[in-house]
Order: sequence, then C-alpha cells, then structure tokens
Amino acid sequence: MEIDIKKLYDRLSIIHNAATNTEIINLSNRFIFLKNGLALCFNGETVIHTTTDLKSESAVMAKEMLSILKSFLKKKTEIKIKKSKIVFQAGKKQAVIITEPHDYGILFNKIIKKKQWKKLPPGFNDGIARCLKSCSKNKSTPALCCVRMHNNFIEATDKIQLSRKTFKKKLFKKQILLPSASASIISKLQPTSINMADDEWVHFRSIKHKKTIFSCRIFDDIFPDTDDILNRDRKKITLPDRINEIIQGNSVFAKNDITDLNILDIEIRNKKITFKSKNKYGWIKETKEIKNGPNLHFKIDPELFKNMISKNTVMEVGEGSVKFTDKNFIHVLAIIEEDKT
Repeated sequence: MEIDIKKLYDRLSIIHNAATNTEIINLSNRFIFLKNGLALCFNGETVIHTTTDLKSESAVMAKEMLSILKSFLKKKTEIKIKKSKIVFQAGKKQAVIITEPHDYGILFNKIIKKKQWKKLPPGFNDGIARCLKSCSKNKSTPALCCVRMHNNFIEATDKIQLSRKTFKKKLFKKQILLPSASASIISKLQPTSINMADDEWVHFRSIKHKKTIFSCRIFDDIFPDTDDILNRDRKKITLPDRINEIIQGNSVFAKNDITDLNILDIEIRNKKITFKSKNKYGWIKETKEIKNGPNLHFKIDPELFKNMISKNTVMEVGEGSVKFTDKNFIHVLAIIEEDKT
C-alpha cells in the first residue's frame, strides 16, 4: 500500500515527544501501532497518540522508524506490513524495520473513553513554561517536582522559589499534579483544550495538531499551601533604569557547569544594587544606585528576571523573600541573606 510518508513522519514526530531514549519501561522507546490506524508513545507518565494510515498491531523502534521515514520523504513509497516486519520500498531503495507484539490497546482504550473538552484560557502554555522553572529536581520530594493546577491558577515551588499563574475564571475543579517531564512536553506542544473527565489522567489537544491527543498521568500527593508565602508584607523597591540591559550585560558567566543552571547574583547594600555572575571562566559585576531598600542577597535565573521585570520594574522585599509581579504571574524567591536592622 502507498502511504503519505510526510504526513506519517510529521505525526510520528509529534508523538515521539513522549518516547524515551532507552527502554525505561516496557516499549517506552517504541512507536505502538494499533489495527485501527492509531499510533502512540508511552513513557509511564505521558502517552501521546495520533491517527495514521499505518494499520498494524505492532511496536517498532521509534528513533529508527523516524530515520527510515525521513530517508523516504521525497520518494513514492510502498509499505508492506508483514508478520514480524514492515517493509519500505521506493524503486531500488528498500528498508525493513522489525515489529514486536504489544498489549497497549487496553491502556489506550481506558484513558480516552471520556470526551469532555474545555478550552484553555490565554496564557496557559506560557504559565506552564514559566512555572516549570520553579519545579524541584529533588526526587525525594516528588510533589515539588510537579506543576500544580488548582482552582483558577497553576503553580510550582521547590521551597526556594515559587511561581504562580492566575486566570480570571476557575478552571480546575480538583487538584491536578503534573510531573515536570509531562508539563514540559505539554508546554512544548502548545495545547488549546483540556479534558479532566478521568480521575487518573488529564488530556490535552491542540488546534495545530487536530488528530493528536496528549494524555498525562496525574500524580497523587499533597502539595504545600503557598498562600502564606504569596501574601506576606513586603516593601517595594524600584530597580534602576535600563535594567534589562544591565541584566544581559552581567550574565556573561551565569552558566554553572556543575548544575547546568543559569544564576545571576543580586546584592543590595547601602542603597546600591550589584549584579554579578561568576563561574570557572571568570566573573563580571556592575553596581547601580537605588532610592530605597533593605540590605539583602538573592540569586535568580537572568532570563526569568528579565521576563518578570519587562513590564514592571518594581520588586517587593520582606519576610525572607523577594516577590516579582507581572500581570497575572507572580514569582517569589527566598532571600539568602537579609539585614533586618
């Protein structure tokens, strides 16, 4: 049979976002095909599925399958599905990929049996992307490795920093915890609708990828109450003029080779604010005068800092934290050192 190779390649490229490089769980680095033309990738936390013209109850190596399809993109290709392999032929060019059996049809039918879709509000994907920066990487506190969706907001915290995006209307009837790996995939694929009908799964789809559904397993755990941190009394500090330029110019050595994080060091002393970055290759710093503010010291990702003060160059300081507000987005950082005298 002849199949539109480009369409198949494009759709499998999307679901490949849920595949793993190595087989972390059974068939997690494979494409799973079903007889009805559906195809999926599943990594234990996220399953992405789409429709294809390839009707085969089998599993194949995902990375290798994409490479084969890419090599046939500009050729009129015939595909033959045989007992234990799929054969590709275009003129004198041939390729074979070995197939394996699977039992993922049962899981697939379970997670999408309900179809109750709701449009996502503007700013949802941007909020997920920005909250991801506050997710913990410490697996011993798994709830803090998640993005929390609850009531009319999404948030994340690693107990050092906290990010929250608020929406005008209540969107979530129950708490949904998305592991950061799943949230990262969702942010990348830019969904426009959400389905919260299942207790164990939350589903997303996008106008751009109409035939594709992204399903994430909901993590069950207790997330800390963050309202107290957000509502503390703080004093406002107006940052210097040309603040974006200053941040950019003093982030030359922000990359930490050990943690792979970007860190800008901020220190306020005697009505002066110093911006500094330092790693094994060197350091750079710049000091500017400010009108007010207590003595303090904190660290922040320079790109996040620029995003937060792009429209509001005022930060709030007090009770052990620094707070930045940008419309409906809030980011709070713990202060490393604060002089309360």
